[in-house]
Amino acid sequence: MAVFEESGTLKYKDKDGNVYVMFPNTKKENVDGIEGVHYRSKGITTSGSGSEYTATVEGITELERGTSFVMVPHVASASTTPTLNVNGLGAKMLRRRISGNTASTTSGSTTNWIAVNIPVMVHYDGNYWIVDFDRP
Repeated sequence: MAVFEESGTLKYKDKDGNVYVMFPNTKKENVDGIEGVHYRSKGITTSGSGSEYTATVEGITELERGTSFVMVPHVASASTTPTLNVNGLGAKMLRRRISGNTASTTSGSTTNWIAVNIPVMVHYDGNYWIVDFDRP
C-alpha cells in the first residue's frame, strides 16, 4: 500500500525499464498501488531557439529511456532537425515516428513542423526525444 501525503513529482520505472515522471493533481492517502491516484502532466514551456530548444523539467535528473513530459514550444521550429536540451543534460535531436513502424524515426518534413504554443508529448527513447505524432 502506498501513502502519498503531499503533492509533488512521482518517478517510477516499469518492468521494461521505461521511466515515467508524473505530477499528481490531487492529494490521495492510503492508495493501493498507483491506480487510484489521479495525475496530470504539467506542460513545460521551452526556451532557446526554434533550432535548439531548452527546457527545465522538475524530477528529471538523468536521461533514461521512457522519460516523458508535455512540451509547449515557445516558438515554432526553425529546422527539420531541432534539438531539445532538458535540464542541461545534453541536446538531443527531436524526431517523430514513421506511421506504422515504432522502430523508425524521421526528422520533420518542413522547418516549422513544431508549432508555437501547441503542446506535444515528448518521450526519450535512449537516443532522441520523440514527438508524439507520426509522420505518414
